[in-house]
Amino acid sequence: MKNALRDALHLLKSSLPVRQWFGNLTLSLLLVLWLQVPDSHVWQFAFAVVSAVALVAGFFWLYCGTFQWLQKPASPARWWIRWLLLAVVIVAWWLLLKPIDVLREHETLYAGYWNSKLSAGLRTIFTYERILQLQEFAYDVAQLVLAAIMLPLAVEAGGSGFTAQPVRRVFRVYIRWFYWVAVLFCGLVGWEIGKWVTNWTPTSGVTGEIVSIIVRLGSVYTLNILLWCFVLALVAVYMRPREIRDVSR
Repeated sequence: MKNALRDALHLLKSSLPVRQWFGNLTLSLLLVLWLQVPDSHVWQFAFAVVSAVALVAGFFWLYCGTFQWLQKPASPARWWIRWLLLAVVIVAWWLLLKPIDVLREHETLYAGYWNSKLSAGLRTIFTYERILQLQEFAYDVAQLVLAAIMLPLAVEAGGSGFTAQPVRRVFRVYIRWFYWVAVLFCGLVGWEIGKWVTNWTPTSGVTGEIVSIIVRLGSVYTLNILLWCFVLALVAVYMRPREIRDVSR
């Protein structure tokens, strides 16, 4: 665990955080601009479609390039195969998230139902609000566990294209307990700090609030990028064969 942690932190000193910070920020800003494109004329609609294709291409270029840089495969599949495989993993990931989203939509109904079925004494402990909080926590953990399952597959798909013993590389990640702890810790810390910082409102006038929003959003974004890059680095470290990890030290 110590060696993996050290190697992952070493990767954070590389260009990985910078690449992800600027790449995701650029894609986010372009997406915001794309949402402002009108579609009242044919040429505007055509421009919106072309821009959407360019944005999707930029996303796959960023992440497949990052995953390949992390893995450094000897003979990766062609770029379009890796893009297609990564798209399949993302769609499968999205479909697996749908049941959790459905549960979230009905969490208030479930909280009221479960609270009504408890005895009077238990209702003072498991109040409606606490049951809601427990559900939120359970759904967050479920999403993070699913992310921990799908992320090595995404890295493998976008980095090498499932060439040369992909099952063994992915399995090396799954059997490491520290990987699961890291995903849960980074995910929960990122969400909780993000909610706390973004919900905090200063009382320093309009200008102060604008500056505060920029600083707070920038801080939360940077923190989440660092946590995301740490998990990616950990996946890359665990995917390497033991002899390669030993040589890299």
